[in-house]
Amino acid sequence: MNFATSLLLILQKSAKSIQLHLNEFFERLQPEAPPSATPSAWTQTRAKLNASAFVALNEEAVLAEFYQPDNPQKDWCGHRLLAADGSEALLPNSEEMGRYFGWNQPVNQKGPCAAPYILGRISVLYDVNNHLVLDGILSRYTVGEIELAEQHLAHTQAEDVTLYDRGYCGYEWLARHHQQGRHYICRVPRRSFGAAEALFAANQAGVSQRVVLEPPPSQRARLRALGLPLRLEVRLVTVRLSTGELEVLVTDLLDEAQYQVGDFAEAYRRRWGVEPFYGLIKGRLGLENFSGRTVESVFQDFQASLLITNLESILSRESQEELQAGRPPEQLPVAVNHAVAFNALKNHILALLYRRDLPVDAVLDRLRELFRGNPVRQRPGRLVPRSPPNRRRSLNFLRYRKKIVF
Repeated sequence: MNFATSLLLILQKSAKSIQLHLNEFFERLQPEAPPSATPSAWTQTRAKLNASAFVALNEEAVLAEFYQPDNPQKDWCGHRLLAADGSEALLPNSEEMGRYFGWNQPVNQKGPCAAPYILGRISVLYDVNNHLVLDGILSRYTVGEIELAEQHLAHTQAEDVTLYDRGYCGYEWLARHHQQGRHYICRVPRRSFGAAEALFAANQAGVSQRVVLEPPPSQRARLRALGLPLRLEVRLVTVRLSTGELEVLVTDLLDEAQYQVGDFAEAYRRRWGVEPFYGLIKGRLGLENFSGRTVESVFQDFQASLLITNLESILSRESQEELQAGRPPEQLPVAVNHAVAFNALKNHILALLYRRDLPVDAVLDRLRELFRGNPVRQRPGRLVPRSPPNRRRSLNFLRYRKKIVF
């Protein structure tokens, strides 16, 4: 085991036992005379590996190559459209994990009612059009989403527009974007700024209004200490959702000729792309089925999942374009089956990134062939009703019905 094979072994995540995964891995790595390895040897080897290796690979070998100067991907009114959002992950139950991430104790009116568990807070900065993660953070659950999103700002560029849900909408957070010269579109909660509350009360879509926001007196001292502006000129835009609900968006994009009201409705609709992403890494990739019980192994699995999703997004782009090309407009659009794509990438990642005896072009051709096979039909406007939460049904799904590609 060396540095490269350790990275690949984590990228080729498996739900099987460690020994079975090691046997299959080295059989693919060296079919003529596969070496042997024990779970103990693997555990000691991965303890020497820092999760930052996957971060560096993601930034330098994937993202830097994709976002070349001649491929800026500015596809919304001349901007790259990003979204920041948070989620949570159930972590392995061990003493080391509890000391680092902290324990959560369920309680009711009679006191503790179940065994304590460990949660982590996840936050990602996501390119909603290209399905790429620019930055991902796994932290303690006690760290707020806005605090994590502050770290994402360092990974944005001046011409990016970042989308936020209403949980991020606060004067200080908007002021940080103005201070750093970053564009944003943020959904406004009903009880927030006075001008927004008036728009909610009017219940009229298609309204665009310039307003000046000022912080409440209780926040002024803190804002001065942080060097943040005490007056913000922003634009409020109202859009009507397909459900008939009115939403108010706040943005720093003030030019009404360049950014029309309909553009904001389309932009905020794309924010939904970050929600299926969490479903992907937790469901199909089995993120919460961690391959180790140490803090570092959890960070390794998390960053490896982000790297593998970015690789799949880039490698399947050409196949997606081929599936769409020449398709009659009266037929339903089709898309790459990502469950098949991830499984294909898992099975060919050694040949793609490590083995020298197989031509890379031949491996890529085989991957494209697999990506194009078994496409799924897309049904625009299809709404699937959500069932109310049920713990027993959720447990049954996780135990018996959940399908992961690894």
